[in-house]
Amino acid sequence: HINRLDDTLSGQLPILGLTVRTGIPVVVLVLIFGTLGGAWAQATTPIVIAVLGVEFVDTSLEGSDGSIRPDEQARLNVVKALIEETLGDIEYYSVVAPAKTQAIVDEAALIQRLHECNGCEIGLGRALGADWVLIGWVQKVSNLILNLNVIVRDVSSGRVVARAFVDLRGNTDRSWTRATHYLLDEILLERMRSHH
Repeated sequence: HINRLDDTLSGQLPILGLTVRTGIPVVVLVLIFGTLGGAWAQATTPIVIAVLGVEFVDTSLEGSDGSIRPDEQARLNVVKALIEETLGDIEYYSVVAPAKTQAIVDEAALIQRLHECNGCEIGLGRALGADWVLIGWVQKVSNLILNLNVIVRDVSSGRVVARAFVDLRGNTDRSWTRATHYLLDEILLERMRSHH
């Protein structure tokens, strides 16, 4: 049979396949579930992140001419790709397409490095429609001592969302890759999550 519905449900209310006995007014239930549904949708909307680049700062004697070795450039590319892939695999982040990001960065034709450009990354983030921007850089002190640094900023406020750095021991593919995984998994992602 069909239960009669008044302003207050005096019978049984089917919700998502469950039957709930309630005396709560229909309007109140609608407001409760409507509010929860809206909050859930807002909470699950991905944060759009633009990975603007991973730069190389060579303060070793070898880097006095400002050049970068091909193997080091290849490692920078791997680090950037690892960051993009890791963030892209997390449901509450949406990474701006790398080609689109690179096109905007190239178009800006920056004179300074991204991590030293006094806020230029915020404008780049706006142009890309991003909520957050991420910049990384590797500093090479010598072939035995290097460090990887990453900073994430909120585009709307300019504030730092998260930052992290790790030391590398050795200028090899393996040391760079291991350092990147450790920085992401053990430091940066946890700090980013605290700002959701």
